[in-house]
Order: sequence, then C-alpha cells, then structure tokens
Amino acid sequence: IYGGTQVTIFGQGFDEPVAVSFGGVAQQVLSVSGTELVVRTTHPTSCLSGANAVTVVNIETGAPQTGSLSFTYLKPNVFSISPTSGPQSGNTAVTISGDNFGDPILVTFNPGSAYQATVQSVSQNTIQVRSPAVPDSVFTEVDCNDNGDSQNGKRYQPKAATITVTDPVSGCSDTFEGVF
Repeated sequence: IYGGTQVTIFGQGFDEPVAVSFGGVAQQVLSVSGTELVVRTTHPTSCLSGANAVTVVNIETGAPQTGSLSFTYLKPNVFSISPTSGPQSGNTAVTISGDNFGDPILVTFNPGSAYQATVQSVSQNTIQVRSPAVPDSVFTEVDCNDNGDSQNGKRYQPKAATITVTDPVSGCSDTFEGVF
C-alpha cells in the first residue's frame, strides 16, 4: 500500500486525542470512537516494505499501545520486461510485468546513466512505458569493416540497460539488471 489508504483499527478504550504510527511513521487520524480508529496512511519517506508494527498513543497520557497488529507497505516487484531490446532513439513500447505497482510510478533505463522512461499506463501488475532515447556517449565505439572494402569505420556496441521501477511516494523500488 502506497499511502492514502483508509485503515480501520478495532479495539477498546480509544480516547481522543490519539496518535497512530505504522513502523514509526505517523498516520493521519480521521476519526476516533471507543472501539475504532480510522486513519489514512501517509507516505513514508523511505521504503518500509514488509510488516510494520501498529502503535496507538494516547496524547494526553503519553501511554502507547502496541498490539500484535502490523501494517505492510508493498514494494514494487518486477518479474519480466517485453520486448528486451530497442533502438538508441527510444520510443519502444515496453511492458513491465510484476506486482505492487502504484500510480504514480517512475521507470528508469540505465545503460551507464539513468534515463527516464515515459509512463503510458499503470495497473497493479503492469506498467506500459516508452523507452527513453540515450546519447552516443553511453555506447562503446569500435572499429569495423562490415562491407570488406578495406576502409575501417566506427560503430557503437549494443549495451544492456538495467530497468528500475520506483514508487516515488514510498521510495520503494525494484531493479531488473541488464534486461533491455
């Protein structure tokens, strides 16, 4: 979950004012009754993937309550990329498959330096992007004589790019090494 999600905590003896945190990250309290707290998740400043303890503090007494509850921020996971190559000029339609994708999402292609892809659409399990153009300076230049005329020329060697998917809200990311 990437923030902005409404969460209800059930229990007993809740009394305003209260502070609620998940994994030490303060949440926005929306309502309090004796048996129920409703909060809206905030966006953590760094990746908190995995289970995080839920803590409720009565602000007047300072008494914290940490039960056996936990809240999980989901980290994006990349499983596959298709297609796995494209031209230096970019603009190749690329599908990234995985899970826990949220909107907004950032996608970079890194063949030595990071270049931002253009995100076309995002669902929970799929991101559609257009690959970025990359400059000549990214590639290694080698001598060649492809036509056998004894005139050597130059060409650029293909270079694999690592793709990184980042949730800019949670800071969580996943990297797929050398796949494009």
